[in-house]
Amino acid sequence: MNTESKTKRPGVLIKRKPLGVQSGTINRVAEKIAAAESATLQEYELRQITVSDIELWDEQPRKFHLNLEDIYRGKILESDDNYKVKSEQLEELIGLSMSIKEFGILNPPLALALPGKKVQLLGGQRRVMAFIFSIFHIRTVENENQEGYNEIIVNPEPDMSLLYIERIEVKVILRRPDELTKERMAMIDNMQRVDLTIGDKLRWLISFADRRESLGKKIKWRDLIDTLGVSRSQAYEWLAIVDSRKDAYVMEVIKKVISNLVSFSKLLEIVKADQELRKLLHDKWFGDRPAPDKISRVSLGKTDNLKALRTLVLTNSEGEFKDHFESINWDNPKNAKKGFEEFLIYWERKHG
Repeated sequence: MNTESKTKRPGVLIKRKPLGVQSGTINRVAEKIAAAESATLQEYELRQITVSDIELWDEQPRKFHLNLEDIYRGKILESDDNYKVKSEQLEELIGLSMSIKEFGILNPPLALALPGKKVQLLGGQRRVMAFIFSIFHIRTVENENQEGYNEIIVNPEPDMSLLYIERIEVKVILRRPDELTKERMAMIDNMQRVDLTIGDKLRWLISFADRRESLGKKIKWRDLIDTLGVSRSQAYEWLAIVDSRKDAYVMEVIKKVISNLVSFSKLLEIVKADQELRKLLHDKWFGDRPAPDKISRVSLGKTDNLKALRTLVLTNSEGEFKDHFESINWDNPKNAKKGFEEFLIYWERKHG
C-alpha cells in the first residue's frame, strides 16, 4: 500500500469543526469553498502584521456596532444613538481584551492579502479590536507583593503611534477568492469561534441570497451546511425562508426575528403557510387587539374525539383553507389543537 497517499496535506486553511452535522450527511460541499478549505501552505501563511496595515471589513456576518473610534476612546459616549448596545458589546470585548493581554490571540484572524503590506479582514474583527483596546487601555501593574496583574486604565489620549509598532499574527490568504466565496469563508470563521445569534445568521443569509440572485444564481442546501452549521433538513427550512423573503408578511417577521422581537419558530410557521393563512397568522400575532381587561373569554371545553373535531373544521371551511386543514394530522392531539386554533382565526375573519 502506498503510504504517501495517506499523508495529509499541510496547511488546512479552515479546519472544519462538527456543528451538529454527521459526516455522512454531507455528500459534497460547494466546489469553491472546498478548494479554499484544502489550500496548501503556498496559498496562505501566518504573518506578523502591524495593526495599521489591517483593514476592517464592513460586510462581516456579525452585527457589530462598535467602531474604531469607540475603541480608541475606550468608552461609549452617552450621546451615542447606540449607547446601550455599544456599552454591552464593549463590556464583552473588554473580557476578550484581558484574555489577549494575558495569553495572546490563540486563533489568528483570517485576512486577505492586499497590494503592498496591507491585509483585509475576513474574520476576527472582534479579536483585532480587542487587541487594540489591550494596547491602549490595559496595563500590567504590580501589587505590594510585586506580583503582576492586568488592570483596565482607560487612556483618554492614547498613543496612536502604537498602531504602527504593535504587531498581530494573522492568517493571510494569498490566492484571492471571489466575493461570494469570501463571504462564506468569513461566515465559517465566525461560526467556528463564536455562537452567532439567529438574527446574525438570518441577516447574513438574506444579504448573501440577494448577492447570488444579482448574479443569476440560487442558493442550494449544500451552501448552507458548512456556512450556518445546520443539517440537511434544517438547510431546506432556511432555503424556504430565502425563497419567500420578498413576501410582505414574511419580510416583516424576518425583521422582527433579526431584532429579537419574534421567535425563529414563528418565522418558519409563516413561511410554510399559504398566502391567506399568512395573513391570518400575521393578524393573530401583530394585529390590533383590545386591552386585556376588555377581552371576553369563552372556554370551548375539552374533547378527545379528534375525528369529530376534524369533521367540524372541514365542514365549515372551503377553498385553500380546507386544503390546508385536510393536510393536518388530526390524530395527533398537538396538531389537532394547533389546527383548531387556526380554524377559529379563519372562522372569526370570515364571519366577523
